[in-house]
Amino acid sequence: MHIATIPRQQPGDVTGPSDPGLLPRCGHRHSSLLELGEHLNAAYADLGPACVARELARADAAADWMHLVEGRLTVVELVARAQLEMLAGRRPDIARLDPELHPRQR
Repeated sequence: MHIATIPRQQPGDVTGPSDPGLLPRCGHRHSSLLELGEHLNAAYADLGPACVARELARADAAADWMHLVEGRLTVVELVARAQLEMLAGRRPDIARLDPELHPRQR
């Protein structure tokens, strides 16, 4: 499985990219889930560590389910950040691990 190259920000830059369609990235290639969790806790301190840990665990479980090896932490970071961005109110309802059905309005 090939993971597309994803543009990275400068190391240490956790602000959002200039394109509002892109998720903010840490810019650091993480060596472990623990290191990624520390960076996500810093970026989403307003949500609290329990929320960050929950979303990180869900993203990691999704990567397990997909049997990802190459690029695993990149995918885990993107999935977790997508969830955390929505939960923090920084993004509208976007693609999530656990999508909800919304009643159609006529």
